[in-house]
Amino acid sequence: MTLVTIQPDGTDGLDTQLDSANIATNYATATDFGIGERDDVGTQIYRSLIKFDLSVIPVHARIFRADLTLTISADRASASGSHRIFRCLRPWVENQATWQNYSTGNAWGTAGCSGSGSDFDATVWASVATGTADSGTRTWSLDLVEFSKMVRGEYTNNGWLLAAQAQNNDGYIYRSSNFATPADRPKLVVEYLSSSRPAISPAMMF
Repeated sequence: MTLVTIQPDGTDGLDTQLDSANIATNYATATDFGIGERDDVGTQIYRSLIKFDLSVIPVHARIFRADLTLTISADRASASGSHRIFRCLRPWVENQATWQNYSTGNAWGTAGCSGSGSDFDATVWASVATGTADSGTRTWSLDLVEFSKMVRGEYTNNGWLLAAQAQNNDGYIYRSSNFATPADRPKLVVEYLSSSRPAISPAMMF
């Protein structure tokens, strides 16, 4: 069994925030990103994107665990809720993605990567409950069937959309790959068993 931890820095990490109150702003160099609605700023909604390089995992590996851990930077919630992970369908560009566009000149089907079936796949990969005064870290245990398909290349790796279920006073801010403390950056931990498809000898063909 092999355990691999993927926790890139700001140079290699890919994560950014989409902000409904600043629809043309890109947050690629920010040290944090948000999920959910701020309880003190009208209907300001955060949705975020994150992507990891999965090439370190063998294509035919049997996946036993895939956990995404984020460190909470700030609490913006006045109501409990849940934060969920979905597969992103658009090839977003970190330093170009905004609430309006997934890359320069290319608009989301629905602003904020909100179009089910066009911007993101509706299958929930993981969900965690959120309170009104949480701190520390949160860990999402990703759907292993879905994650394995991405590792095998059955899905294009466009990363994930991070979004609150209700988007109603349930906002939290998390530390990004640009955060100064390495241990607080987004972390993907994968446990797998290597396997390979056996070669077929000429004798086995008859």
